Amino acid sequence: MPIKLIIAIALVVIVAVLTGFNLGNTSDVWLFHKFENIPIIYTALTAFVAGVLVTLPFTFGKKRGRNQDEVKPLKVSRREQKKASPAAGLKGESSASEPAVSSESAEKSDGKNS
Repeated sequence: MPIKLIIAIALVVIVAVLTGFNLGNTSDVWLFHKFENIPIIYTALTAFVAGVLVTLPFTFGKKRGRNQDEVKPLKVSRREQKKASPAAGLKGESSASEPAVSSESAEKSDGKNS
C-alpha cells in the first residue's frame, strides 16, 4: 500500500513540474470563434473536464438491459464440471484396443460371409 501511495505522489509531482514548465506555451483555439494566445494547459484541462462531463451520464445513468430479478449463474470450475458429468460413452471400460463396430455393419459383414 505505501508503495502505491508513493508512486501516485511521484506522478502528481511530475505532472505539476511539467505543467509549470509549459505555462508559457500558448496557441490559438477556434471554437466557433477564434481565441488567440490561450495557454495550452487551459486547453488540456478544458478537454479533460469536458470528457468527464460527457461520461458522467453513462456512468450514473439508468442501467438498461438487466432485470434485477434475474439470477446470475454460479461460476463452476472445470474440476467440478468434470466430477458432475460422467465421461461420455466410456462406462468404465477401455475401448482403445477394440474398434467400434455398428450393428448395421456387423449384420452386413455376417451376410457377406455366409
